[in-house]
Amino acid sequence: MLSFVDGAESSKINLPDFIICGTQKGGTTALRMYLRQHPCIYMPKREMHFFSWYFNKGVGWYAKHFRYNSSHYVCGEKSPSYMFHAQEVAERMKEILPSPKLIFMLRDPVKRAYSEYWMMVLNGKEKLSFDEAIWKKDRDYLIRGHYAKQIKEFLKYFDRENMMVIISEDFRKNREKRMWDVFDFLGIEQIRLKMPNIHVGGIPRSKFLLKLAGISTRLSMMAWDSPLFRNFFCDVRSAIKRINRVEGQKPKMSEETRKKLYEYFKPQNEDLISLLNGLHFQNLAEIVKKEWNGKSEVG
Repeated sequence: MLSFVDGAESSKINLPDFIICGTQKGGTTALRMYLRQHPCIYMPKREMHFFSWYFNKGVGWYAKHFRYNSSHYVCGEKSPSYMFHAQEVAERMKEILPSPKLIFMLRDPVKRAYSEYWMMVLNGKEKLSFDEAIWKKDRDYLIRGHYAKQIKEFLKYFDRENMMVIISEDFRKNREKRMWDVFDFLGIEQIRLKMPNIHVGGIPRSKFLLKLAGISTRLSMMAWDSPLFRNFFCDVRSAIKRINRVEGQKPKMSEETRKKLYEYFKPQNEDLISLLNGLHFQNLAEIVKKEWNGKSEVG
């Protein structure tokens, strides 16, 4: 557990040892839920987004979210916005956390974008069709998949030895092995976990419930300073989404759009492969080549 002295209040506060930085829709929620089963790990239930959205609230506000007991050997958090806002986040992190362990989960950017789109629909925040929304300049579906650029920002401030990259497709196929890798990275005992599928795909059944989900999302953001009300509205939103989701396979992405997106991400993925090789993550580079080849349907 990292300690920090708050000069304003001359009090010792505790901060995280590790952070799951993203990517959004890359499997970070599953990873957090699995890690929270370990008796030596403490992680808050909610995402903090401190270094991206709420940095102005101060380190004291951030530290209040990390309550732990003597059995907790390490403490961490996950906020997938950190990768997307890497340019400012990495520098801010370095100011407060000198050498945290950083975990990046990367997913095929085409499938990630499609998953984010349906999440936004279920949250009541997206009304356009995917083919319309994906190319809109005011949407972030595409640039969230520029992984190499984002990771390079963190490399300006943190050593490669303190960074772990997980490829989401490989994680789903080899959960137990990859969780043991995470435990080794964090320096804690390997234990067996219950690792069910966390997110199930689906589409909304009711426009009315979509509106309610959108309202609850806005209310949770307005209540961010109050953990009690924030958690309440987040739980309400989650309940609405569960009720409103028709579980199962999402509609298939159109073949024309799928081909355009894989062509768009080709140079981005090549940059990532080059970066992974340069960081001596050659095994991960090979997984990216194999899994992100655009040969499977998206849906």
